[in-house]
Amino acid sequence: MKKYTEILAEIKEARAAMIDTAKAERELNRINFVDASRNGTPEEKEEAYKKLKAAADRLAEEETHNNNIKIRIEILKENAKQALFAECIATICEVWNKYENKPHGEKTAQKIRDEIKNATGHRVYIGNKWDDAHITVYPSTNGINGDGIEICPIRNGQKQPALNAQNRVMKLSPENMRVCYCGEYVEDVNAHIDALKAAHAEAEKAFEAYRAAIDKYNGFTRGNMAHASDREGVKHYIV
Repeated sequence: MKKYTEILAEIKEARAAMIDTAKAERELNRINFVDASRNGTPEEKEEAYKKLKAAADRLAEEETHNNNIKIRIEILKENAKQALFAECIATICEVWNKYENKPHGEKTAQKIRDEIKNATGHRVYIGNKWDDAHITVYPSTNGINGDGIEICPIRNGQKQPALNAQNRVMKLSPENMRVCYCGEYVEDVNAHIDALKAAHAEAEKAFEAYRAAIDKYNGFTRGNMAHASDREGVKHYIV
């Protein structure tokens, strides 16, 4: 796993590689306008068509380039969350656990936040809910988004409380924590993108077959028979 700062550098590099498509869009619109108002010879029209196609292809190529970068950035952003989590969670829990069984008043909460900030360099907020340890990390260098990174217990049927019913600090285990709403760390981003695109193409193909099957079924229905649709799917009953 790469370091959090290394992944931020990758995100910055990827964003810098984005292409401003405004010039290609203006060129395509200009050629479209000229082509629409031209009354030329067949040869002139053919030449105009070639220019139009070239401009459209260029814009499509630039948009595909940018879309590929956007996909990469989304994966890198979640990688960054997982990297920060891996670098900080043990320290966060260690500092928190120093206050085990102590009342969690505002002074204690501030001391914990200050110690974690000094140890990790990041601001941290640990929720005051007795039934669920919910941690938010606000990175000192945030290239992901403007919000904090949320960490919560593994949802395995049991919650890991941060505080008990008497508002006293309870021990937290790093092994039982994870990043909320985040996928697993991706080691090979390029391979992941290739697999993602292949799965997307397969899903599109399957969806087209699904829609064709729905149309075929709906063609047989009559009266009050249940229709199928993309949104609602196929009912388990017919009437």
